Amino acid sequence: MATREVHQMQEIDKILTKVLLNESLTDSESEIYFLWQKKSENNKLLLKQIKDYWSHQKAVNSEQKQRVWENFEKKTESNVEGKRVIFTYKFFFKAAAVLLVVFSIWSLANYLNFLRAPVIDTPETVSLITKQNGKGEKRTIKLQDGTVIKLNSESTLIFPQEFTGNKREVELEGEAFFDVAKDSLRPFIIKAGEIITTVKGTSFNISAYGEDEKIAVSVVTGLVAVESSSQSFELTPGEKIEYGIQDKEINKSAFNLKEIAWREGTLVFSGDNMREIISKLERWYNVSIDVREDKIFEIHDFKGEYKNKSLEDILENLSFAGSFDYKINDKKVVLF
Repeated sequence: MATREVHQMQEIDKILTKVLLNESLTDSESEIYFLWQKKSENNKLLLKQIKDYWSHQKAVNSEQKQRVWENFEKKTESNVEGKRVIFTYKFFFKAAAVLLVVFSIWSLANYLNFLRAPVIDTPETVSLITKQNGKGEKRTIKLQDGTVIKLNSESTLIFPQEFTGNKREVELEGEAFFDVAKDSLRPFIIKAGEIITTVKGTSFNISAYGEDEKIAVSVVTGLVAVESSSQSFELTPGEKIEYGIQDKEINKSAFNLKEIAWREGTLVFSGDNMREIISKLERWYNVSIDVREDKIFEIHDFKGEYKNKSLEDILENLSFAGSFDYKINDKKVVLF
């Protein structure tokens, strides 16, 4: 393999590792990351599979981690015939003894036989900005065209320093509320996972976390067009769509503004199951939650609104409803 191509592989390996660790990217790295995803659908699929396994790894205890990787190797082995490929991964410690798994992205890519073309060069004319929030962080971003975006916890927004051409395009992973400046000549386009949302001037919320089972678009004002690879809808104020990651189906329904009250500092559960609850709590309070009893996952259809409440307040309500105990130790929470 040529030296230049090896260097490109190492650069992508480094960037994707930083993305998994929720670390900020430099402007140059953001451009490479953005263009690598746009290069092919295979790259996007690879990224999704990596994130799925990464999320699974964070959710299991130390005794289960080895089984996760063994199952992953068996699954990927079935996709490759007549080839002998070695899958490697590394273990690193980060942030005071928190064990994180960082594996070789390019070895995995070759293992899945996804990447058949080298990484493209980054055009000098492209100038992208990445804003990335960690757990427990929120921020407001104002774009060059006057659009205002509220970015939720553990979310990433990629956008050009200046919009050029006949459209305004950004990319979102996570959740954000958009108040888009009107421009009838240049539509505003948001790519979030497998969903593309197009508007000209309106306000709406998009939730597209990589580990979630669905992507949701909720409209507050104006008209919004939403499309996947096989379906498209137009939404008016008070309507939302939910796109199933597994079944690829879009369902349209009414929604309550309270569902997106995170903008005002209110954490809302709208009939959530326990896995959804845990994901929200981890993002909101910047904690890691370890569930020791499987019966806890039987909790479903939980509803509640918590404005400026502590984690302990919410866990008190949850533990009463689900008949379990909990222990908080700094950024570690155990449910048992």
